Order: sequence, then structure tokens, then C-alpha cells
Amino acid sequence: MHDRYITIPKGIDPISFYGNESGKKIKHIDRQTSQEYEYTYKIENNGEFRLYQFGSYFDDKDAQVEDEIYIEKEILNNEPKYYIDILRDGASRTYGEVYKKDIKIRKLFSETIKEVGEAQDDDVDDIQYRWAKHILRTGQPKFKKKLLHNYNSTCVISNCNVKEVLEGAHIASHSDTGINQSSNGLLLRADIHSLFDKNKIKINPDNYTIEVDSSLKGSEYWQYNGNKINKDKNENYPSKEYLKIKYLEK
Repeated sequence: MHDRYITIPKGIDPISFYGNESGKKIKHIDRQTSQEYEYTYKIENNGEFRLYQFGSYFDDKDAQVEDEIYIEKEILNNEPKYYIDILRDGASRTYGEVYKKDIKIRKLFSETIKEVGEAQDDDVDDIQYRWAKHILRTGQPKFKKKLLHNYNSTCVISNCNVKEVLEGAHIASHSDTGINQSSNGLLLRADIHSLFDKNKIKINPDNYTIEVDSSLKGSEYWQYNGNKINKDKNENYPSKEYLKIKYLEK
């Protein structure tokens, strides 16, 4: 995973929560500031449910290690609204520790419903609140900044130095390992990052050479096949251990 998206846990039923319209842009409102963020909801071919363009939200909220995303869905007059918050140390910035799904029957909401005439108190359950949380890829903005520094803001494969298209890529999957050390990271151009995640571009842990999948012969990516990745500014390669974990992925 990387800083362009978060993966939505299947346990909260993403289709029921967001629908099945892959590629749809969905507005999320920050509960504390009322600032609006628009994310692209996508159902990937591998069955993952993702929300893209999360990087700016992480940066705005100075996301820290162990922070969580809290997303709440409210339906009024058959129109869904999505609210987003950062949970830190198990507490919402807006609601404190009482942020979970029981908030749907608390006074804050039932009084509001009465005031606007949407429903009577005994019909409060007609208004649906669901919640989902996702453990942030611990300090992802800091992870990327460290890699930009280590690799002089240059993609280790393509030598691209346009910061706007560079991403911090975990070598061994963060969702499996939780590791955010820079030795488990590569600075990659966004399209190359995507191919690396899909194992279409691999890095041999024995000699740090780039192996491009044969399906990409004839594409612009084939030029990198057989090259070595760039070392960091201290003339070091990333961890062989993490490269091996990634290399052996099916």
C-alpha cells in the first residue's frame, strides 16, 4: 500500500457502505473543520476496496504513528453524507472516546433530527450511521519525506525527479509487516510504484537488478530491465531482507 490510497476493510461491507459504482468520486466532510475532501472509490481487480487521493488529508492532519481513520455515513432523505475524522490514542477529535456506532442514538443526533423534522425520536434508527476505520500506514507522510531526502527526490528506477509524481513505496507490504523504516522503502514514480505493487516490476535481492515482466516487452518500462536501482545518498541499497520478502511474492 502507499500514500495514494487506503484499503477499506471488508468487514464493514464496503459495497453497502459506498455502493458498487467503482471509480466514483465521493465527498467526505471533516467533522472538526467542515473542510471537504473528495476521494475516488474503486473496486480493484484483486477484490480490494480502496479510497484514493488520501495523501492531502494525511498531511493536513499531521497523521502520526497509530492514528486511525474514522469514517461515518449519515443518510437523510435517502441522501448519504460521509464524515471523516482522525482517531488518536483511541479518541476522536470531535467526539472523544464515545465515537463508535452507539453515537447514532445519542442526544447530539436525536435532537438535531427532531429540530429539522426528519424523524421522531422513536424513528431514529431510520437514520443510518455506519463506521469504518483503517489503521494509517504509520506516519506515511514522514515515510515519504524520509525517502525523498534519502534518494535526493529521484526515482530509484527511472531517475524521474518531479516530486509531484514520486511516491514512497513499501517493499515488504506495510499491511503485513507494519514496517515504516526507510530500509523498507523505495522512492518510485507513481506508475512504476503501481507496477511494483503488482509484481510486474521486481528487484532481485541478490544483486539489486530490475526485472521487468515479459508482458511489458515493447513498453517504455522494458528499458529498465537488467538495470540496477539507484543507491541512496549514503551509497546504501535498501534491506535485502525486505527485498527478498517482496521478490518471493506470487
